[in-house]
Amino acid sequence: LAVSIRRKHTAAVRDTLRGLGLGLRIVDVDHFSADMALRINYPDTYRRYLALVGVKKDRLDVSLMKNGTLQSYSYLKVRTDQEIVDQIATLSRETKGIYSITVYGPHLDNELLVQIRRGSALLVEALNPLRHISVSDTLRLADHLSVPSYRFASAVGVALRRD
Repeated sequence: LAVSIRRKHTAAVRDTLRGLGLGLRIVDVDHFSADMALRINYPDTYRRYLALVGVKKDRLDVSLMKNGTLQSYSYLKVRTDQEIVDQIATLSRETKGIYSITVYGPHLDNELLVQIRRGSALLVEALNPLRHISVSDTLRLADHLSVPSYRFASAVGVALRRD
């Protein structure tokens, strides 16, 4: 069972489940934080049907969003980069009406991004969580560092929350 709730309510849910003799195994907030970064930095999210895919070493988190509203969330276990490419390619071919796929995550690198783009039937964009955010020069990374910002989409999304 996957449920999406605000983080501040997770303790109450955990306590309620414990009282019923059930356990709460995973509280996953990173994907929904990346969702916040996507919504703020990509205003066309509110006019399109798209997929947001979090790429982790052994898992893909997938949200389908239509006109800014979460339509579904699921996750898939993966073992190899080729499985990641194949799963995203399948998503691109089998999800009717989808406009594009936005990817982010700690396991994503330029080589894997190129493979995903080649395998996809749709536009695949790497999430830039700082796209429309003003960042002070004192906070920017040094010019000689080349860390792709899509690896930090969840952390930036948490910082952008307004509630």
